[in-house]
Amino acid sequence: MNKILDARYGELPFAETHTRRSDPSTSYRSARRAEYRAGSHKAKILETMRNRPPMNWEEIARIAGMKDSQVWKRLPDLEKDGMVIPMVEERKTSTGSPARLWKLADG
Repeated sequence: MNKILDARYGELPFAETHTRRSDPSTSYRSARRAEYRAGSHKAKILETMRNRPPMNWEEIARIAGMKDSQVWKRLPDLEKDGMVIPMVEERKTSTGSPARLWKLADG
């Protein structure tokens, strides 16, 4: 199970970190189901980034054959996990918007 370390409460389950207290119980059930997909998306993103220069979320999604949102939603999670590092450099997306480049964290 994916967990996030919280200074006050220790490790928190994925569902608790991806929902609000005011959300209905259906949101918690959806978050639990999303945990599996998030894990497989993370693995696919990491595999796509391996042995490639830094890329933005749009480039990763195109190469991996994933939806844009599947990538940009997971990159902050991968950063928290210590797997990827956001860079200062940016590259424009297909719409002309600047997007930060990401690289794999070193070993």
